[in-house]
Amino acid sequence: MNGKTYLGSTANGKKRLHFYFDKGSLLTKKTPIYMALLKYGHENFTFEIIQYCEPKEAVNVEQTYLDQFDFDYNINPKANSILGYKHTEETLAKMKGRQNFKGKTHSEETKQRSRDLAAEVRKNKQLNNKIKLSNLFKQVSSDGKIFRFGKIKKKGLIITDISNNQSVICNSLSVAKSVLCANNDTLLNYAKNGHLFSYFELDTLNKCLIERKLLITFENNL
Repeated sequence: MNGKTYLGSTANGKKRLHFYFDKGSLLTKKTPIYMALLKYGHENFTFEIIQYCEPKEAVNVEQTYLDQFDFDYNINPKANSILGYKHTEETLAKMKGRQNFKGKTHSEETKQRSRDLAAEVRKNKQLNNKIKLSNLFKQVSSDGKIFRFGKIKKKGLIITDISNNQSVICNSLSVAKSVLCANNDTLLNYAKNGHLFSYFELDTLNKCLIERKLLITFENNL
């Protein structure tokens, strides 16, 4: 809704999520993320897992992200901080800086870190996705006829593996999103700019990680 983000870590995802859906907890702790959930509703938020790690490493991993990126609803500069305490002047100044950070022109280095983070999130989603691109490519016939996937819409996206020139058609942008684990804007940008899209999948037979380089084009470009 407003593009704002919040970062958290936990060794027990079920327990952690319970607090975000428990109205009593939301009303008791006056934190920015709780107040935003009450104001906008859970349906206007997206929950994403950006990295898996050992439980004992969760706080350190969270701190790494907090040090590199600004998350709008994170008021504490340190991971695993106690909520509800009276902030020091130093912390209040940092909070104010974060609020003003949105209008700042980011350096190319910061932009690249953001792109790298987005790519890592996308990679983790692809590896855990139930829809495997390799299974779709297996549907391509020997005569080269392109396989179509999903309910047909006005315009589909052609996904081509440049290593073997095999293609499948995702019959809508939403279908392509579910297969490639990327948002609509990202897919449209790749389709318009002609840049190669990275798709990761586990080869269970050879026990290795496969990276496919894909060309995404609009169907009416054929």
